Amino acid sequence: MMRVSNIKKVKKLNTSFDYTPAKAMIEEQFQHSYISGKRGGDPTLVMAELKFGGSPLRRQFEREIFVGEIVEQDGREYYRAEVNDPTELKPLLREYGPYLRALPNEMHQLDQELQDEYERMLVRYGAVQSVL
Repeated sequence: MMRVSNIKKVKKLNTSFDYTPAKAMIEEQFQHSYISGKRGGDPTLVMAELKFGGSPLRRQFEREIFVGEIVEQDGREYYRAEVNDPTELKPLLREYGPYLRALPNEMHQLDQELQDEYERMLVRYGAVQSVL
């Protein structure tokens, strides 16, 4: 991305811009991410067990999902996403901490990182809704 105010010079080309291949390239680069783009290797699976019960926040969670989906397995609901950088999901998972539990995975440590953050918040602020 670039700020328009940072453009110093514009030169007209004799060729026209072909939107279709550019769109395909961008979609491929960001297929498993929000802002980080494609990285080497395969995407990493992130799963979180959902515990919304009858909370109306479940609909809001659905609207805020930018990558991944909600799936049902063994009578429980899970958020499942394949992402290039699991760290991108931390703000979403942290926001809904009381209503979900990130599951362990050998490819990332989001579950432990979030748990550590909740513990630090509890020490700093004292009144944090329990997700422990």
